[in-house]
Amino acid sequence: MNKALKVRKHFIVLAVVILLQSSLVSLASGMSDVEGHWAEREIHYAIEENWMRGYSDSEFGANEPLTRAEMAVVLSRILNLSPKTASFTDVPQEHWAALSISAVSEEGYMMGYPDGSFSPNSLISREELAATLVRAFPLTVEGEEVHFSDVASERWSFEAIQTLVSNGIVSGYPDGTFQPTQPVTRAELAVILQRMMDSSKRIWNLQAIKNSLTVGMTQEEVIHLFGESYHIVDPVLAQPGPVWRYDLGTQEDYEYDAIADSIDLEGLREQQVQYQLFLNWSEKERLEHYTIYYADGAGIYEYRMRANGESETTQIR
Repeated sequence: MNKALKVRKHFIVLAVVILLQSSLVSLASGMSDVEGHWAEREIHYAIEENWMRGYSDSEFGANEPLTRAEMAVVLSRILNLSPKTASFTDVPQEHWAALSISAVSEEGYMMGYPDGSFSPNSLISREELAATLVRAFPLTVEGEEVHFSDVASERWSFEAIQTLVSNGIVSGYPDGTFQPTQPVTRAELAVILQRMMDSSKRIWNLQAIKNSLTVGMTQEEVIHLFGESYHIVDPVLAQPGPVWRYDLGTQEDYEYDAIADSIDLEGLREQQVQYQLFLNWSEKERLEHYTIYYADGAGIYEYRMRANGESETTQIR
């Protein structure tokens, strides 16, 4: 490709991103309950990333409690989940959040109740939010346990709360409590999402990668997806050519081989890197096919997406 043309294409993509983000910032700035709010910066960020939206052009609802339906929609946007058909007795097909509720439920991130309901208008508590985030994102407990007077070790949400607290994503109160049943506000959710992005842990999961990568994407689209939207730590990006490699969710002390087409089996096995992506490009610089390597307790797996849209998963170790 002509070098001047490539530079111009990058400029056009960047200009579109800047214009879009500028319009979103302007929208947030026009909301009367955001300006001067203690979470103003985080709310702006959540709107820029299109994770959260206001109730109207003039109101975000910063201090309003978060409902289960709203949380389902936010989670679905962040993870780019595919819409599903709702299957709860209290979530009709025409419900504004029906597709998102069904999507997060099918992935196991948010659960319904034994009577077949989802209770979309119920408020989500601090412990329910903790459990949801730990199910959806690859977070682990870091350091020693933090004890709260109102969260006993046998409480159902104990491990989820410990996970978020140890990662600096949520905290307790000065009186030594966590107040697990207290509802979460929309502003508090915006802050929590910002902290998750600032954390060394990435919020990518396997389904989010699959849903975000599409055969036929341009190189600029992939660079923007991984390099800007999700602030990937230490991407290994080969010079423009047939194969690019991205390391997603790396530990701070992770040392990798920068050869684009090499798989770091040890890094995956030791969980120093959560996912390794190998992106194969056509001569027209469009994504032709890709492979994802990841590990769990049972071994190391290869997920391969072919050019014809067919995929398969195999265990390689």
